[in-house]
Amino acid sequence: MLKSQTTMVKQNHRLMAIIIAVPMLLLIPFIAMFFSDEVTWTLFDFLVAGILLLGAGLTLEFILRK
Repeated sequence: MLKSQTTMVKQNHRLMAIIIAVPMLLLIPFIAMFFSDEVTWTLFDFLVAGILLLGAGLTLEFILRK
């Protein structure tokens, strides 16, 4: 593989890791809702958290690519 192809593959792996990490992190409060009454998230809370996490991850990816 050429150096540019290797770099592209690494960048795509990093992007996939970000996309997979967001729902995995959102599983923490989702599972916590089953075990505690103190965690009461609505669908709106999950959407906002997902957008914030994805936005932060994609911003980091953009910075690292530049």
